[in-house]
Amino acid sequence: MRGGPFLTHVISAIDMALWDITGKLPGVPVYRLLGGPTRDKIRMYPTPKAQKPGTGGPNPWSGNPEEVQRLVKMVKDARERVGADGAVMFDAHTGSISQMKKIAVVAEAYNVPLAPHSTCSELGLSASLHVAASVPHLLIHEGYQEGMMLPGVATKEWAIDKDGYASLPQGNGLGVVVDEKRIAEAAAEPHRKYKWPKPKASDGSVIDY
Repeated sequence: MRGGPFLTHVISAIDMALWDITGKLPGVPVYRLLGGPTRDKIRMYPTPKAQKPGTGGPNPWSGNPEEVQRLVKMVKDARERVGADGAVMFDAHTGSISQMKKIAVVAEAYNVPLAPHSTCSELGLSASLHVAASVPHLLIHEGYQEGMMLPGVATKEWAIDKDGYASLPQGNGLGVVVDEKRIAEAAAEPHRKYKWPKPKASDGSVIDY
């Protein structure tokens, strides 16, 4: 993964923790510290009208016509599923609250809408939604309701409605309560031992996720 899965995630975790603490001190949601909300709810995907086709794993920097056509077909199939009024997108991989806010500012200068990618956890997704709430030119946000973290590890203060919109996170800071004892228990389970990914092209060179 770009920047290294540990390096990027550790930097993001520290950044999120600092924003969470800063929001808890005056007792306000983090998006209040980022300029305040610019919307009442946040459009999310995947939904029946907004989907992201996956690439099937790491891909080389260049491809032959067959490989390119495979990706084109993924987009075509997704378009047929969501219809002409739906949204189809690919994603890149951002760097927590501070980095995402910086990217949003640069994008806004060129009138480019933001479509954040986040599938990590109740904690990571909540942090991303705080930024999304404060960004004027938001397009859509990725978010999955199931399988983000183990049950009981974290509780969040937002929900996605039947139309695919997330409510703004409530509470102080990030609005997420983490059960550290449950995290320690989960981390001690043998089958959760981390396996280092080795994404490589057919020639042996290291490629991105």
